[in-house]
Amino acid sequence: MVREGGPAAQAGLSTADKLLRVNTMAVDALSHDGLMELIELSASQLLNLLVVKSLYQITLLKGQAPDYGVALKGHNPAYVAGVTPDGPADKSGLRLGDRLWNVAEQYVRAWPAAEVRRLLHSCGNTVQLEVEPTLRKLQLPHSRQGYGFTLGQPQVSLRSQLVHDSWCRVDLVDLVLSCCCCCRWLG
Repeated sequence: MVREGGPAAQAGLSTADKLLRVNTMAVDALSHDGLMELIELSASQLLNLLVVKSLYQITLLKGQAPDYGVALKGHNPAYVAGVTPDGPADKSGLRLGDRLWNVAEQYVRAWPAAEVRRLLHSCGNTVQLEVEPTLRKLQLPHSRQGYGFTLGQPQVSLRSQLVHDSWCRVDLVDLVLSCCCCCRWLG
């Protein structure tokens, strides 16, 4: 869970983010407790996180703008190379480096940027995109209330504890920052 108004929220962290790195350490080999300890050891320091979201969908609405306000480059997939400030792409949350997978329900992941641009220009006033976001680096200052987020882990029964322990060691790269009954505020 990301606490509203806390350092994590101010840095742009969301509950859909997956944590890949804390400071200079990859977290995929850490257990949940190890990750908690790493963050707690960083208390009163600037916490550097590397996070990524899963594929997500957004709708761009041109409105009065002459275009969607996005520059594309590359292929396989085409990626966002520029965003017009306060333009439709910027307002929708597209970021530099985001990669396009679908445009107007058309799979474009292997298309060159020029073809994706042509499709965008033909879409009229509104277009639906499926986006693979770029990795983001966030810096979270420590406050009296901690960093402003909690780490969740899947709820497990005693019978599935062994499976859960394996999940923590092997698949922690897929840990989603969320909250469940076993969480506590860090700080």
